[in-house]
Amino acid sequence: MSAAKTDLILIIGFALFLALPLTMLISGIGPTGAGTENRVLAPPPQWADLLRPQQLTEGTERWFNDRFGMRNQMIQGYNRIKLDLFQTSPTDKVTIGRDGWLYLTETVNQKIPEDPAFYDRHFQHWKNRRDRLAEKGIPYLFVLVPDKKSIYPEYLHVTGDTDSNGRFAREMAARGDLSLLDLGPALRARKGDGPLYFRNDSHWNFYGSLTGYRAIAERLQVMLPGFQAETFDDIPWSLSICEGGGLARMLGFPKELKERTYMWPVWDRWCEWERKEAEPYKTEPMPDYRKPQTWTCPGKDLKVLLIHDSFMTALRLYLAQNFGRTTFVWDYIDQQTLEVLIEREKPDLVIEQHVTRLLLMQ
Repeated sequence: MSAAKTDLILIIGFALFLALPLTMLISGIGPTGAGTENRVLAPPPQWADLLRPQQLTEGTERWFNDRFGMRNQMIQGYNRIKLDLFQTSPTDKVTIGRDGWLYLTETVNQKIPEDPAFYDRHFQHWKNRRDRLAEKGIPYLFVLVPDKKSIYPEYLHVTGDTDSNGRFAREMAARGDLSLLDLGPALRARKGDGPLYFRNDSHWNFYGSLTGYRAIAERLQVMLPGFQAETFDDIPWSLSICEGGGLARMLGFPKELKERTYMWPVWDRWCEWERKEAEPYKTEPMPDYRKPQTWTCPGKDLKVLLIHDSFMTALRLYLAQNFGRTTFVWDYIDQQTLEVLIEREKPDLVIEQHVTRLLLMQ
C-alpha cells in the first residue's frame, strides 16, 4: 500500500474517531448517568433560556459536556491512567497509600483534638448515659472501634500521630470509668494473623470483626455473671478473592481493584435466626439498610439493644449468636431517643458501638 493511501486511511479513521462522540450525542446513545461521579447529569437548556443568553450558553455547555458520546469511558480511562501510572487518586475523597492500600481522605486529614473541653464533653455525655442505665439496672458497654489508619498507619504517606482511637480512649480513661472498651489493642495484637481490614474499603473484614468480637465477649463475661460467649474457634478461615469495596467503588474500579481477604465465614452452627424489621423509633425516613432490625435466636436468653454504625455489618452475626433477641439500631441517638427504645425493648443489656472517626465529628 502506498504512503498516500496509508495517510488517507489514517486521516479518515481519525476523523471518524473525532466524529463518534458527536454522532452518539445526536443519535441519543450518549451517557445516561454520570458514571462514578455520584451526581445527576446536567439537564438540557430550557426554552425560557432563549431570553437569557448567558444562562443559555452556560446551560448548553454543561448539557453538551455531560452528554457527548464515550464521555464516561474517557473519564474512566483518564482515571485509570492517573491511578496506575502516577499513583494519584482521581477523587479527593480517596487517598492512595502504599502497596495498593486505600484510605478515606476524610479520615486521613482528620486532626486529633487537643482541646481538653472536647474530651470533657464526651466523657460527661457517655457517663450520663451509663449512669442513667445503671439506675434502671441495665448494664452498659461502650465499644470503640479504631479507624483503619489507626491499625494500618504504615501504608500511609504521612507522619505524626495517626492513632486518634488510642488518644480518645486514653482521654476518657484519664477522666474516670465509662465502661468503655477500646478494640485497638486487640486488633494490633492480631495483625500478624492476616489482614484485619480491607485494603479497598474503610471497614474491617470478617476476621477483623471476629477479633473485635472476642474482646467484646471477654468483657461481657466479666460484666454478666454466668454468661458464656461463643468463641467461634472452629471456623475454618481461608483467604478469598473479592471485588473492591467502598473505596474502590469511589475510584470507579470495584471489579479491577480486587483483593485477597477474609470474607463471610462458612460455619455449620449459625443460629436459625428470625430476622425482621423492628418498629420505627423516629418519624424521619431512613434508607432500608439503616432501619432497625430484630434478630431472634431460639434457645438463647437475654435481650440486647445494640446501637451502632456501619462497622456492625460484619460484627452483628457473631454478637447475635449469643442472645435470645438482639435489636440493632444504626444511629447516633440522643438520650431521649434511648429512653424511648429502653421502654419499648426492655433490654437486659445495652451495647453501643462507634468508630472513632464519627465520634470526633460530634
